Amino acid sequence: MHRALSAVPHRRMSGVTAPRLADDLIPPTNRWFSSLALGPRSRPVFPLPLSFASTAGGFAFGVPVVTTTADQITGPASSDVTVLLPGLRTTMVTAYDEASVTVTFLGPQGALGHVVLARGSPYLTLTADAALSVRTNLAFAADRDSRAGSGRHYGVVADGCTIDGTQVRLAPGDRVTWFPVPDGTTRTKMAAHAIRLTGTDLGYSVTTQSATTRITYRGNGSGAFGVLLHHRDGLADGISNDLGSLPTVFGRMAICSGSALQWSSPVRPLRAGLPVESLPTADRARLASQVRADVAGAAFPADTYYGGKALQRMAQLWMLAGQLNLKDAAAAAKAALVGQLDLWTDPAGASKRSSKCFVYDDRARGLIGLQPSFGSEGFSDHHFHYGYFLYTAGILAAEDPALLTRWQPVMDLVAADVANSGGTGLFPDRRTFDAYAGQSWASGSAPFDLGNDQESSSEAANAWIGLAWWARATGNSGLASEAAWMLAGETRAALRYGLYLDGTDPVYHGYQHSIVSLTFGAQRSYRTWFSDAPTAKLAIQLLPASPTAMSYLRSVPPDRIRWNVRSATASGGFGQTFGDYALMYSALAGTKDRSQALAVVQDTGWRQVDPGNSLAYLHAWLLTA
Repeated sequence: MHRALSAVPHRRMSGVTAPRLADDLIPPTNRWFSSLALGPRSRPVFPLPLSFASTAGGFAFGVPVVTTTADQITGPASSDVTVLLPGLRTTMVTAYDEASVTVTFLGPQGALGHVVLARGSPYLTLTADAALSVRTNLAFAADRDSRAGSGRHYGVVADGCTIDGTQVRLAPGDRVTWFPVPDGTTRTKMAAHAIRLTGTDLGYSVTTQSATTRITYRGNGSGAFGVLLHHRDGLADGISNDLGSLPTVFGRMAICSGSALQWSSPVRPLRAGLPVESLPTADRARLASQVRADVAGAAFPADTYYGGKALQRMAQLWMLAGQLNLKDAAAAAKAALVGQLDLWTDPAGASKRSSKCFVYDDRARGLIGLQPSFGSEGFSDHHFHYGYFLYTAGILAAEDPALLTRWQPVMDLVAADVANSGGTGLFPDRRTFDAYAGQSWASGSAPFDLGNDQESSSEAANAWIGLAWWARATGNSGLASEAAWMLAGETRAALRYGLYLDGTDPVYHGYQHSIVSLTFGAQRSYRTWFSDAPTAKLAIQLLPASPTAMSYLRSVPPDRIRWNVRSATASGGFGQTFGDYALMYSALAGTKDRSQALAVVQDTGWRQVDPGNSLAYLHAWLLTA
């Protein structure tokens, strides 16, 4: 990898700044805590069940108060507990791992103290690195609750320090741990499990049926952690909800005692093509004609997003042409794809042209398409974009090993940028994927007061589908397991929090929609960044609808699919933005629904497709769903 990277031009074009990051750390783009380290100012983060924010004189934390309206569910940062550190000048991210981040508070003479924030942990511990006397807005005592203005009660555990009302005095090495009292339990029970967190460890394993995740909370106590719906679906035996629950924008979080959270998610089998070989002769003939037309009319934009979409679109056409024995169309599609990927995978491409090439930013530690696209120069949406490249290269290289030899040096870098670089330090491992949440985060620096965000759960899933195809083509079993694990998590989260909401959870009471189309750490809403069309809000959870995606998209009850489609088409029908994907999704509800979708396309002479889709693939999907 070092050799391949040395051949790629190095340019510091990202604009990512890390003023609050220790010098020895890789910039943590696309993380739930990115804004603590990156950008001009620190913003609130949401490890949940707590929020945390740096303030001018210290920090604030608490359990966000969740409110639900017709179009959104929001739990903004809480200031239930504020802590003032005399002499504080700035904060610094000094360590992070798969599910935790360490924030160090710096004064004129160096470190004053530090906190470790961990995904799912209800405990926040301040460890003194120097003699400290800090003040809190609430008066605390070890033998009673402290009630915040929100009505939430909090408790405290002292470890060597002295607590006197609103003042906490700590010698170097002393610790104080605060925690909320969940609904349904007591301060005493929570105090008994208080843990001085030092970090987390991640483990995962994959079988043919399931992908298992285990997050271990390192510390000096028995600990406790929060369990959300996507964890509960496959929660390991022996974990029980014995410490009440707390509200989050993702639903009620069950608080469980223990030091390790473990759960499993279904593995999604890879599928390269749609089963068009078994179609009736007349359908195959019509489909063949459309495949030829779509191959002949293809264009390839110069940026990583639309350019990537065009590549995967043509890869699907190439697959269809081969299945239909259209040797001319298959050869033309392959020639076009090889020509394009030869450009993109030329290591020195950026020294010759201004597009269809990559550069490496050695300061931000990432591979960037030279022509910016939707903030990709700042690492936004890299997994969305690069999944298309990995998918296309993987499908073709598996069939033609000579292509693998040509493309692998750069395509391995593309994979490393979003997945795993093997501990080289050239890229962060799993740039976007949040193991605890089971989903990715799209914004590079997360300059939002609501945390990081992700819009297209389906393009995130497509990234791991593409990674899996590339891993298979290269024979990289470790990368294949990682891809399968991330795909399992991403698709379960996409269903549970996007397409198949649990209406019995109080968090949805008052929410007037059947789906969520945009997710932040502290907000879930029925909107998109790019369109108000209801079909767009649905389709951004569906596209590009690869053959592999068909199985997980149809794994929810048919009535829920119909509800989602009715909601998206009630005001404007299918003739809206991304209406083609809404049609394709509708066909998954059953035989009658598929026939109705086919009729819409065939009876109206349907021509509207997304640039990442084609009329041939649309027809093939509807004929085989």
